[in-house]
Amino acid sequence: MRKIDNRGLSLAEILVVLAIMALVATVGIWGINAVSGRPAQQCAQRVIYSLERARVTATGRMNTYYKLYVDSATGKVMCEEGISNDTGASVVYNITTSEMGTARVRLSYVQADGTIKTMGRGESITYTFDPGSGGFKTYPSSKLIFMSGGREYKVKLVHLTGKVYLDLE
Repeated sequence: MRKIDNRGLSLAEILVVLAIMALVATVGIWGINAVSGRPAQQCAQRVIYSLERARVTATGRMNTYYKLYVDSATGKVMCEEGISNDTGASVVYNITTSEMGTARVRLSYVQADGTIKTMGRGESITYTFDPGSGGFKTYPSSKLIFMSGGREYKVKLVHLTGKVYLDLE
């Protein structure tokens, strides 16, 4: 009988196995995030936070505007906040642009007639706040919808108070 050399695995074999396991884990986690709708949820939470911040900034100051848009180059959901001396046309100071969500997130909103409009690249929606009450002055939509991986998250906007929250209906 032949004697078999059975001393275990070489370092190269272990590294190959670990690389394969890391690749499978990365693809699995990415797939779960895409299917679970996590990017849409994160985008909705970021928009809620930034709208609340813009509302608080507006209280007692000049007119604050908040523009939510889909970037024409990347397809990412973005926001622009600023303070102006009129309805948002001529900005005085404090322009902030932030990324809200990835290109995998689709953004829609409910129009005044109740129909849902999905925003394409380069399209935007702008809200302005009343400095006295903090409520919305310009109010193009009462509900924003963020969709990804078959899941959707709705953000409700209250006209009079400027309050923003995740709609769980």
